[in-house]
Amino acid sequence: MFQTYQGVLIAFISCGIILLSIKQPSSGERLSGFTYGLAAMLILGIVAALFKPLVLATGPIPATVFAKIVTIVGFMLLATILRIPIRLPALHNLPMLAAAAIFDSGGYIFYSFGLWSAPIYIVAPIAAAHPLATMSLAWKFTHERPSKIQTTGILITISGVLSLSSF
Repeated sequence: MFQTYQGVLIAFISCGIILLSIKQPSSGERLSGFTYGLAAMLILGIVAALFKPLVLATGPIPATVFAKIVTIVGFMLLATILRIPIRLPALHNLPMLAAAAIFDSGGYIFYSFGLWSAPIYIVAPIAAAHPLATMSLAWKFTHERPSKIQTTGILITISGVLSLSSF
C-alpha cells in the first residue's frame, strides 16, 4: 500500500533528477542525455515489473539468458531495418567490450537472483543506485566531472532511492 513517506521520497528523488538535468551538455538536433535517461528510466521500470514473473517462472539464469537472446535478436532486426552497419571494434578495444559484456550479464544475473529471493520494491531501488559506480568510474577513467548542482542532484537521487528501498 502506498504510504505518504513513499510519496515524499519519490518527490525527493524527482527533485534530484531535476537538479541533474540543469546542465545539459548535448546540443543541436540530437536529443539530450536527460531525455534518453528519462526514457530509459520508464522503459527499465516496465522491464523490471515484467521480469519478476519470468524469473519466478523459469529461475534467474534462464530468465537472464532469454532476455539477452531477445535483446540480440531485437538489435539485429533494428540494425537491419535502420541499415546500421554492425562492426566489431578495433582489436585493442575487444578487452573493454568483453569486460562490459561480462559485467552487464553479471549485473542482470544478480538482479535476477534478487528478484527471485526478495520483493521487487526492495531489489529495484537498490539496483537503481548503480550510478554510484558509473559516476565514480567515469570520473576515474574518462575524467568527467559533474557540476556542483549535478553532484547535489546525484546525492539527493541516490539517497532517496536507497531510503525508498529500505521501507
